[in-house]
Amino acid sequence: MRATLVLLATASVLCAACSAHRQAGTGDVAFRLLWEGRSDLDLLVEDPAGECVFYANPSSPAGGVLDVDCNAGSDRICEHPIENVYWPTGTAPAGTYRLWVQAHALIPAEAPLPYRLLVLRGSRAAWRRDATLRDHLELHGPFVYTHPDGVVAAPAAPRTLPPACDPWERMERERRERDRAARERGGG
Repeated sequence: MRATLVLLATASVLCAACSAHRQAGTGDVAFRLLWEGRSDLDLLVEDPAGECVFYANPSSPAGGVLDVDCNAGSDRICEHPIENVYWPTGTAPAGTYRLWVQAHALIPAEAPLPYRLLVLRGSRAAWRRDATLRDHLELHGPFVYTHPDGVVAAPAAPRTLPPACDPWERMERERRERDRAARERGGG
């Protein structure tokens, strides 16, 4: 009986994740990462204003939204995992978008892990890149997309994340801002 309940609970989580997968947003532009397995890959997208949409910052002031983040925890395991960042119709600012794919938690038995990166305009795939991640924390990109022209270049140097896309840098910057605001409130 207990095994049946665990199986049903697991199936429920997988079905919820599959449901989220079918609901991945589209609009002016969407960036979509697809792979197979239980490893956690991350999609990080920097918009023309320099704001980054990713797991630690799931939305941007310019309207970008991370609406699907599969395999980010045991409660978000997807049968066919994806990550999806999109700008709804009429909201994507013109300019250059940079995107990266990172093996956040690559399960050794799944390596090397192939993935597919898509750029969608509306529901139509305008660009596709198939590649493989081999190591934990391996980073691919930046891939560069120009909106509304639809031009994609891949990959461009450097192969490092900008501060807005680095979760540790982002937390440190927020801490410094809180400290500064507290000092200003305290009169010093």
